[in-house]
Amino acid sequence: MNTSTKNQLNRNQNPPQANAEVARPKAKTIKLGIDVHLDHYVAVRLIDGGTPQPPQRFEPPEFMLWVAKQVILADKVLTCYEAGPFGYSLHRKLEKMGVTNYVPRRARPVAPQRHGGAQWRGGRAVGIFHTSAQRR
Repeated sequence: MNTSTKNQLNRNQNPPQANAEVARPKAKTIKLGIDVHLDHYVAVRLIDGGTPQPPQRFEPPEFMLWVAKQVILADKVLTCYEAGPFGYSLHRKLEKMGVTNYVPRRARPVAPQRHGGAQWRGGRAVGIFHTSAQRR
């Protein structure tokens, strides 16, 4: 085999990183905690009950593409965010993508304290939550 044929074969092979990406098993569950702002979202990800990964900042369109990738990487994707002044539009978009989303609501009366949002304990979100199915 001459040198040009060897080079052609090497160019057609997938790089080792691509093969490792394909060989990675699909996660059972990916959980995303989302902090929604007008011009950006901040998300923290937990894969299969592992430790939380560092927060990632996204612009809204970029975030939706990232969530779509998470849906491919896991059997089930769970998200949680506080609707606040932005309402439930993100909730509806996430549900259309096949994501199970929880929206915490504040307990009344609202005390002047830092609101920590949802926490994941024992594989499930804890707090006061509802999904669109529960609201109907």
